[in-house]
Amino acid sequence: MEPSSLADGLLDPLSPLGRFEVQEDGGQALVTSLRGEMLTGKSWTEQGLPYFSGTVAYDSEVDLPASLIDRMILPDCGDVGDDLEVAVDGEHVLTKLWHPYVVDVTGRLRPGRNRFLFRLGTVPSACRGRASRRKNLCRT
Repeated sequence: MEPSSLADGLLDPLSPLGRFEVQEDGGQALVTSLRGEMLTGKSWTEQGLPYFSGTVAYDSEVDLPASLIDRMILPDCGDVGDDLEVAVDGEHVLTKLWHPYVVDVTGRLRPGRNRFLFRLGTVPSACRGRASRRKNLCRT
């Protein structure tokens, strides 16, 4: 079977670019940065992964003063690009597939330490010659 164009999806040859490693986690292969972490506020291209297609997870812990617990809290995740999944303290909050990537976590936080998980995904078209768009994660 011969692919007729680069749009033939899984028939396309994969050419990994950038600095990465593959690790196994529970029988699942994970591609990770050699540094072991992705930097917020920098595009995946700037971090050596210009054609990355898949999901990257960012996690962060935030200490919330009790005085803010009744306030509306809307983290703005900036220019995510494709899709965003958000969880707080292990509980799924939402999945967003388009802009704006603003997340309403009002009522889901507690005074003290709260753990956020942000999963950003790119679509496979990133493998077909277009560099990943900016992934400028979360300003509050």
